[in-house]
Amino acid sequence: HIDSPLPGIKAFVALKGLNEDNGPFCYFESSNSFKHLKNFYIKLFFTEKNITNIENTSRTLSNELISYCENNFNLYKATINAGDLVIFDTCGVHFASKLLKGQRHLMFLYY
Repeated sequence: HIDSPLPGIKAFVALKGLNEDNGPFCYFESSNSFKHLKNFYIKLFFTEKNITNIENTSRTLSNELISYCENNFNLYKATINAGDLVIFDTCGVHFASKLLKGQRHLMFLYY
């Protein structure tokens, strides 16, 4: 998903370490400048600003766009230590991977 059609900054601090088991944060590198998302961003922006009422608009990408990201961008997985800081652009494609066991403890900061 994306958080916003406009560039923004979000950060989080891992309160406990993240590994493959407890669902690390994932981000498709350079997806914040992904030109194929242009129409998706425009549609989302107009809907959120109540300029138009487009049905079925959400921050979740279609399977086609997800597949494109998987095939064209490197996937960063934040397998990090407690206390590490991750900063990212909110219009890039990101998600929390599947929680296999344990818990994920993060403190988010929005700018």
